[in-house]
Amino acid sequence: MKKFILIAIVAFFSLNMFAQTTPAVEQQGQAVKKEMTQEQKDALQKVKDAKKEAKASKKALKEAKKSGDQTAIDAAKADKKADAEKLKAEKKAAKDAGIKHPEQKIKKHHKKMKDAKETAPAKN
Repeated sequence: MKKFILIAIVAFFSLNMFAQTTPAVEQQGQAVKKEMTQEQKDALQKVKDAKKEAKASKKALKEAKKSGDQTAIDAAKADKKADAEKLKAEKKAAKDAGIKHPEQKIKKHHKKMKDAKETAPAKN
């Protein structure tokens, strides 16, 4: 009888613990999102923009290499290097603003948006 009571108590606490973790984790994530200041949001947006520019300059360099024009290649390389430096500076500014891993934060946001799009009901 004592073993049965002990097992019942352990089962109750373990089920209660699992039942509370999921909403608590979701609430914690929402709380962290609300704590983000406007300065941090601006810094994150600047990182996103710099990343887009770096990607565009990389693509321009690829196109210049296909064309074979040496002056265009040199200009594209300079643009790529400048955009890479800008991205690096924006990441540092984001870290100074209090965002630990701006790249991860952007990836998580994109993943969350993609998951929401996939799980959303189809519009008729």
